[in-house]
Amino acid sequence: MKFETEPNKALQAPQSRRCEMRDVGHQTKELEMIPGLGFCVIYRARVPPDKEAAYVAAWSRLTALLRSEHGALGSRLHRGADSIWYAYAQWPSAQARTEAFAKAPIDAVDEQTVRACITEYFPEIQLEPIEDRLVPVGEIGVPNNAMQPTCEDARA
Repeated sequence: MKFETEPNKALQAPQSRRCEMRDVGHQTKELEMIPGLGFCVIYRARVPPDKEAAYVAAWSRLTALLRSEHGALGSRLHRGADSIWYAYAQWPSAQARTEAFAKAPIDAVDEQTVRACITEYFPEIQLEPIEDRLVPVGEIGVPNNAMQPTCEDARA
């Protein structure tokens, strides 16, 4: 699944950076990107209410294919209170994402459906993971694949 990005802007793996953070006790500690968390991106788009179901279905199938066939680490899709859709995607590296997107479309029909549902794109936000405190889905009693359709699911 390809999202609109700034043209001619090469993607580069995030560099490990250090910064300081003061905790509640006012002690300073150095922060550094956590190795192995990869490269993360937030995609944002506006989708009209009458196209949301088709968007979610196509996005879900494409995400499953990106994980199974192109090495993506997965993604989460959110609808904001501002009516903007946010997709948080994680890759082993910026290079892995670049290589995956350089390949032929994984599902041209679903990619076209996603594009047709979006009425406005916003610039992507590339993120450098520093801390990971999310509870893995499996630890809260929801199977990791509970919300992921299989590639054989019917198209909306």
